[in-house]
Amino acid sequence: MVFSDKLTFPDMPVEETQTGSKVALFGLAGAVRRRLILGSRNPFFYSTAADPTKDKFIEIAKEDRANAKEFINEILPKTAYDVSRKIIFGFFHPFCNAGGGGERVLWQGVKTTLKVDDKNICLIYTGDLVTGDEILDNVARNFGISFTDVERPRLVFIHLYKRKYVEAQYWPRLTLVGQAFGSMLLTLEALQKVIPDVWVDTMGYPFSYPLVRVGVKIPIVTYTHYPIISTDMLNKIKINSIKTLAKKIYWWGFMLAYKFVGHFVDIAFVNSSWTSNHMKKIWASVSTVKTLYPPIGIDKKITLDSVSPREKIILYIAQFRPEKRHELLINEFSKFFQLDKSYKLVMIGSIRSKDDEDRVDFLKDLAYKKKGIPEENLVIIKDASYSVIQDYLSKAEIGVNAMWNEHFGIAIVEYMFNGLLPLAHASSGPYLDICVPWSLDKGEQLSVNSSKPTSDDSNRTGYLFISEEDPDFEARTEPFPSLHEALLDISKLSQEQKLEILKRGASVVNSKFQDNVFNENWKKAITDAAKLEQVYRISKRDGEVEQLF
Repeated sequence: MVFSDKLTFPDMPVEETQTGSKVALFGLAGAVRRRLILGSRNPFFYSTAADPTKDKFIEIAKEDRANAKEFINEILPKTAYDVSRKIIFGFFHPFCNAGGGGERVLWQGVKTTLKVDDKNICLIYTGDLVTGDEILDNVARNFGISFTDVERPRLVFIHLYKRKYVEAQYWPRLTLVGQAFGSMLLTLEALQKVIPDVWVDTMGYPFSYPLVRVGVKIPIVTYTHYPIISTDMLNKIKINSIKTLAKKIYWWGFMLAYKFVGHFVDIAFVNSSWTSNHMKKIWASVSTVKTLYPPIGIDKKITLDSVSPREKIILYIAQFRPEKRHELLINEFSKFFQLDKSYKLVMIGSIRSKDDEDRVDFLKDLAYKKKGIPEENLVIIKDASYSVIQDYLSKAEIGVNAMWNEHFGIAIVEYMFNGLLPLAHASSGPYLDICVPWSLDKGEQLSVNSSKPTSDDSNRTGYLFISEEDPDFEARTEPFPSLHEALLDISKLSQEQKLEILKRGASVVNSKFQDNVFNENWKKAITDAAKLEQVYRISKRDGEVEQLF
C-alpha cells in the first residue's frame, strides 16, 4: 500500500481520495491504528469514528504525509530501552462523557498522565458515540478541565459499539454475571481496535483484567470507586428458602471470581476509607491498595476570616440515578418547607439515558403535584454547564448529599471548598472521610467514635443524617437526626456558628483534598507503570523489539 512517494505499507488495501489515502482496516485494524498513532505528530487524528458505518478506513493525516520520513521512522518498532519510545496509556471508561465524579477522576488522571512525559499518549475507550471534540467540550464545561494545544493532539478516542452489554437493563436476570461477561466482550472489542501499552481502568470493570493480562500481557492500573460486591451484601442475605439459598450461593460464587481477578492488578487505588476497607479484604492478593481521594478541582488553599450571608438555597449536585435518592430529598424538603418557607431546593444533575429523563419527570410530578411545592421553591436543572454549577456553589447556603453508602462523596468536598454547609448521610465516605470531627488547632481528624458519632460544636465540619428508608436503619442505634430535622438545625445557626464550621471544613479540604495530592500520587503510579511496561515488554518477546503488525 502506498500513500505517498516515500511511505509504504505491505499488502494493505487502500482507497484513494481527493484528500489522500485511506487504509482499509479488515482484520489488521488494531495493529495498523496503533502504528499510525505512534508515528503521528497528531495522534488525535486517528481516533475512531463515532458512527460505526464510517469506521472501515483510516485516512492518513495530511501532516503525516507531508512529513513522511519522520512518520515512518516513528512507526518503525523500537527497543524497550529506546528513550524516544512513546507509550500508550489506555483508559477504559465506557461512560467517559457522563459528567459525574468518576469522570472527573478519569480526566484529571488523563491530564496528569500527559504532563508526566510529553511522549505519553492517552487513549480513551468510550461507548459515547459522539466525537472526541464534543467530549472534550463537555469535560471543559462540566469540570473546568481543558487541554492545551500541546496536550490535545496526544488524546485518542476509541469508540466502542458494544457498550449495551455492560448496562444493567440488558441483563434483567443474573445482572452481576451478565455485566461481568459484557465487560469482557467490551474489553475484547477495545483490544481488537487498539492494544495500549498500559491498561488503566478508572470506572471499575475488573473482569477485563484477566483478558488484558493473559491476552496482551501489559501492566494494569485500577482506580476503584466501590466494590462490585462486598461482604456486607453477603451477610445481609438471610437464608429462609431455596430462593435465598440459591441467591447466597450465586453471590458467594461471584465474590470468589471477584477475588480471583485481583491477582492480575499491578497498581491499585481506591477513593475512600470505606472502599479501602472492603477492597483490602477482597483483593488480599494485591500488595498495596492505596487510598487516593478523587480530585475536586481544588488547587489552592482556602482561608476564611469571615462569612457573608448567602441566599437560602439548598443545593444538591448528583446524577439523576435511583441510588442518589432525589425522591427522599424531595419528601424531606417538603416536611422542612412546612416549617420554613424561606428556602429553595435546587437539584442539578446530568442525564445519561431515557431512564434518567423519565426519573426527572417523576421527580417534578412528585414535587409540584403530589407535595405541592411551588416551582419557585424547587428547581431541577439538567446537564448544567460548569459556569451554572459554579454560580450556585458561590451563593447557596447548604449543600446536600442524600445517597446511602456513598463510596466517597466528591460533591460534599466541593460544597465545603465553596463555603456551603454540608449535609450528608451518616455512612461510608461522608462519615469516615469528609464530614469528620476535626481539630482546627492541630489540623487533623479526630477518631470517629461509634458511641458518639455526631460531632459537637467544638469539632463539627458538617451535618449527618439517617433515614427510615436506609437498608440498615433498624440496626442503627446512633442518635442521628432525619434529613429535614438536620435542615432545621442548620437553618437556626448564627453567622458565628456557621463561620466556625466552615473554618474547620476549609481545614479538612486544605489538608486532605487538594488536587496536587492526587496529581503527585498519580504521577508516581504512571511512572511506575511505565517501568513495569518495559519489564513486561521484554519478558513477553524473544527479542526486545515489538512486531510491526
